[in-house]
Amino acid sequence: MALLRGLLGQVFRRAASDPEVRKKVGAFTKDEVAPRLAAARDELRDLSSQSGSGDASEPFMRRLGRRVAEVNRHRSEDK
Repeated sequence: MALLRGLLGQVFRRAASDPEVRKKVGAFTKDEVAPRLAAARDELRDLSSQSGSGDASEPFMRRLGRRVAEVNRHRSEDK
């Protein structure tokens, strides 16, 4: 197990030091990851703003759970 961990660490260190890999990761992050995170942030903000005052955490968590399940279901159908 330690051998595998060492090999993987070496592979990741080499990849991280390669300028071409860093460029591709930066572009992927900017083009793919950042928009998805922004959309998730906005959706979470919308879900949380629908919660009223008081003990609204349980309904919020249910809505959040349903939304996560829905997104995961759509992702599995796309593959």
